[in-house]
Amino acid sequence: MNEVDGVSVNVPADIYDPAFPAGPGKYEIYSVKAGRRYLDGEEAIRFVRTRSSAQGDFDRIKRQQELFKAIKGKVAALNPFWNFGTLWSVFSIVREDVISDLTLEDARDLWQIGKNVSFDNIEVMSIDTSSGLVEERITNSAYTLVAAGDEPFDYSKIKEAVGEFIK
Repeated sequence: MNEVDGVSVNVPADIYDPAFPAGPGKYEIYSVKAGRRYLDGEEAIRFVRTRSSAQGDFDRIKRQQELFKAIKGKVAALNPFWNFGTLWSVFSIVREDVISDLTLEDARDLWQIGKNVSFDNIEVMSIDTSSGLVEERITNSAYTLVAAGDEPFDYSKIKEAVGEFIK
């Protein structure tokens, strides 16, 4: 993130996490106001890791997607000639943190295909309680999602929805 001098993201609602992990057995307050916000690397990590919001991990997924959109936009705007060092640094970080058997040529070809694809044209599917496919249950102090309806749970509607989505 710092390699591209941070990014701007849309924060749809105020975030306030009074118990954000700050090391073994330590916590700190993390907060950010709604609106367009600039995030450096450290702030971006907090932004995507906090779970303190109404939809918990589902909001976290949306924040991760927002951050990826911002990073992709920033990297796509770089000039391969003038910004080669920055692009190489980003590539090196990704290569170090992502396990793949893609060659450098494969990665280049994928980049050529995807660099002009707008995230607005990418469809995502999230199976959360708003989908009507699952509902939350708390059992033995654990928050779980189960197929909507009575036990025994029938997961066929979820399989069908996923199948329709990936067609």
